[in-house]
Amino acid sequence: GTAKKCTASDTVLAGKMATGEKYHYYKCLNGLVDVAVPVIINGEHIANLFSGQFFFEEPSIEYFRKQAKEYGFNEDHYLEALGKVPVVSKEKVIKAMDFLLKMTQLISDISFQKLEQMELNEIITKNERILKLFVEHSPASIAMFDNNMRYLVTSRRFRIDYNLGEQDLSGKCHYDIFPELSEKWKGIYKRCLAGETISNSNDKFPGTDGKVDWVRWEIRPWYESENNIGGIILYSEVITEQVENHQALKESENYNRTLFEQSTIGLALASLDGRLVDINSTFARIIGRTVEATRALSYWEITPEKYKEKEQEQLDSLTKTGKYGPYEKEYIHKDGHLVPVRLQGLIIERNGEKFIWSSVEDISERRKAELELIAAKEKLSGILERISDGFGSLDRDWNYTYVNEKLAQNVGKKREELLGQNIWKVFPQAIGTQVHKAYLRAMEEQVAI
Repeated sequence: GTAKKCTASDTVLAGKMATGEKYHYYKCLNGLVDVAVPVIINGEHIANLFSGQFFFEEPSIEYFRKQAKEYGFNEDHYLEALGKVPVVSKEKVIKAMDFLLKMTQLISDISFQKLEQMELNEIITKNERILKLFVEHSPASIAMFDNNMRYLVTSRRFRIDYNLGEQDLSGKCHYDIFPELSEKWKGIYKRCLAGETISNSNDKFPGTDGKVDWVRWEIRPWYESENNIGGIILYSEVITEQVENHQALKESENYNRTLFEQSTIGLALASLDGRLVDINSTFARIIGRTVEATRALSYWEITPEKYKEKEQEQLDSLTKTGKYGPYEKEYIHKDGHLVPVRLQGLIIERNGEKFIWSSVEDISERRKAELELIAAKEKLSGILERISDGFGSLDRDWNYTYVNEKLAQNVGKKREELLGQNIWKVFPQAIGTQVHKAYLRAMEEQVAI
């Protein structure tokens, strides 16, 4: 029963501390005095310091005799124990409590400082771990060194770029890893350790395998404190592939330029408004001018007026589909005559601007040959129309491609009815005869019968 009263008393005291009192006196349910002092760390009430038990004045013997009888204690032993409980004046208790209060405050301050240091150490350790993970898994090539050029942390990309494998570089000297390092690089590191930030967008760097790579790099100091340099950080990117690709592109451009200039077909690059941006010598030769003189012209200046409407249609098609042609037209030659040409082209984009890339073929010879062929056909047709025999020509599918008037009369049909007709539909009765066989043989064996 007295134990329960004691627990209840402690609970009451703890409750008083929660209200924010500096300390609190309390006469417990068993008749003795307790004092509680709060333990506060960083403004947070985390515990209580209990001091007791004692009397402020001489206790009532009768009160405790009744209590011994109520709880079945041995009265003599109980009163003997009562005599050992100190009697302390309230003034002394206040002084003692002030001392204990200061002690708990001191303990609290020390605890808070230790807690702060532990939290700070944990934050530092966590940040170091995060930094290390960030550097190690960064897609960039990064290496961090101390003042003696010993590796602190490196990224995986750095180890790959410089053929260092999966070895742990932590604590190893950079000069031991790259023993052939030039004095130039050592001088750069020394300057950076003195506070400079140095970079280069295109430089050579010797790898551990003896291969020389092209790199883009920046080296800057890192600071332990405001004025204390802890080491340097190297950021780099191996750009050997880009350099080689750039060189290959340059060589390709030179090669393509040679092809462009020496092409037997006219080539031209024009803006959408008709300005001739670039042309080759063949294009200039087609219109009887030099390359320089042609570049000074507009596409519309070498196009006859009669083609303007058709050209606009081609331009509309070009903007919709991205290409045009092939189609035929004429250009105005320097001496005034028209040159028949065959064109086709497409839209290309250069530096965000659209241009028309065209190939131009001079078809003057072909056009001349076609006219000669037409004239020859007309001449032959005139001859065939005047002969007394029926005459016709067939394609490989046995369809009439030409018949003269005499043949049409012999068959009893109009010439228009025979053109395009199959001979064996016109003469079905001939199939299987010697005539049919002779025709087949003449076609297959290319002989005259």
